[in-house]
Amino acid sequence: MLQVTDLVTLGKYAVVKDDMWASLLQVFGNPDNLDDFLAIPKDMLLDGLKAFEFKVRVDAVPETFSLVQIGRISKWQDITRSAKPDPVSPPAVTTSVKDASILLKHVVNDTLEGYVTRPTNDDMTKLLLVYQTRCGGLPRDEIEHTPDQIGALRQVLDSGAPPYVDFSVWGPHMKRGLKKLQQSATLFDPGTSKWVQKSLRGPPSFDIWLKCWYVFKVAMIMLEQASTASLDAYEARIRELASETYPHCWFLGYQADTRCRSE
Repeated sequence: MLQVTDLVTLGKYAVVKDDMWASLLQVFGNPDNLDDFLAIPKDMLLDGLKAFEFKVRVDAVPETFSLVQIGRISKWQDITRSAKPDPVSPPAVTTSVKDASILLKHVVNDTLEGYVTRPTNDDMTKLLLVYQTRCGGLPRDEIEHTPDQIGALRQVLDSGAPPYVDFSVWGPHMKRGLKKLQQSATLFDPGTSKWVQKSLRGPPSFDIWLKCWYVFKVAMIMLEQASTASLDAYEARIRELASETYPHCWFLGYQADTRCRSE
């Protein structure tokens, strides 16, 4: 097994061409090192690898990862994670409220200033009861938000702003890997009259968008800001854009979603 010491050797271990590997890292938000790559949740990593397409030219046939390449990357992540020792908790220290708080821009979107007001345990219990009453059960672990996420969304709603969250930073368990989610798009540059590949913020595929959406949906139901029927109808519309209207241009569907939720 090739010794993987950095992102370059990881690509070689997976037997991926250099330009294709560089394009994938760009879509994944240009991770700085192997730790950043490991921080990507396993299910989102696999979805991203399966959805990834690479074109040498705009008119070229897209290349995708083989099952062997996906398996090598997945195997490396599993082996590396299992070999890492559990972090030792540092001694307790006294921190100021600012040091201990989460910035709103790291949870909702990067245009916001200030810190998240985290709900108390009693608040979370009441919100869970609301969801249970409205939906007949508790949300699954993979779609349940963190206290920071629902606290931040409540602050946005209390301010009178639209319930917009940026899906490049909002997602399941508020994982660090989500904070760099990007998508790749081929756009026409009128200045050079050429098609160029750009990286845009946001989930790189509809499947990954759906994981982020489910967390948002649970939060909106708990906060009693939308009915299940209206949220389901919106999801169906974005699904239609992704599968029928813009099947090969997901970035257009996501831009439509962003406009709808933010305006």
